[in-house]
Amino acid sequence: MEILMRLPSMSAEFKGWLFEYEFEESLKDEPRLSRRWVFKEARKIEEPGTVVEKKEVLVKLIAAY
Repeated sequence: MEILMRLPSMSAEFKGWLFEYEFEESLKDEPRLSRRWVFKEARKIEEPGTVVEKKEVLVKLIAAY
């Protein structure tokens, strides 16, 4: 969570895409480590939020798992 909290602040000029991948259990025996992960979703980042907003989103995401 500490690493995620270091994302750009609201005053930073940052826009772009965030790509998420997740470990696929059925591919755990794949010889190449990179093939054990599958694409989950992509999000366009328009405006970074405040630290409080980022923390709220992260808490919700963690609770969903």
